[in-house]
Amino acid sequence: MTADHSRRGFAFESFIAKLIERLGYKIEELAHPNRGYDIIASSMSTRLLVEVKFSKGSYVPAGMIRNAVERLSNIACKAEVSTTAILVVSGHISRISPILSDIEHYNVHVLDIGNILYLVNDFPDLYDELISMLKFTTMGIIPYKPTILSDISELKPNNDVFVFSSRTYIYITRTYSPHLGYSIINGCTES
Repeated sequence: MTADHSRRGFAFESFIAKLIERLGYKIEELAHPNRGYDIIASSMSTRLLVEVKFSKGSYVPAGMIRNAVERLSNIACKAEVSTTAILVVSGHISRISPILSDIEHYNVHVLDIGNILYLVNDFPDLYDELISMLKFTTMGIIPYKPTILSDISELKPNNDVFVFSSRTYIYITRTYSPHLGYSIINGCTES
């Protein structure tokens, strides 16, 4: 791992901690890579155990996802209190990727760049910070609502307009699937 990749990885972990706080959670612990997680956060009704993975490119290797999910699942099962395990990755995971069906039984939720873009939509400063740390463009990635955590989902308005820049908007019609989350049925852009 290069020094630049390591620096970006730590910056991405810090960014995810800020995002979690903005979504109404209190950060209890940070940066425990030897324990298999990076962040523990809580709200009144939910405790999150979060592992953050920063990938070199726009796609995340399946092996990285599988290993992290297995580790998180084991840690969450041993937790003394009810815990929701979340793997956050900086890259894109195809909604039809076989890895998603392979890891379903682990009860670990995976958020990729599309979910993160959805969650930062209302926070322009976090959006700018995210874009500045990535080594790839997000222009072709449609933000979509995470299928996990009703607490997080309730904090986000269920609108269908996302701002990609100050002049470009995309209007979409979404459908919900329990396995795929929200997917695009119809979309158009307007400048």
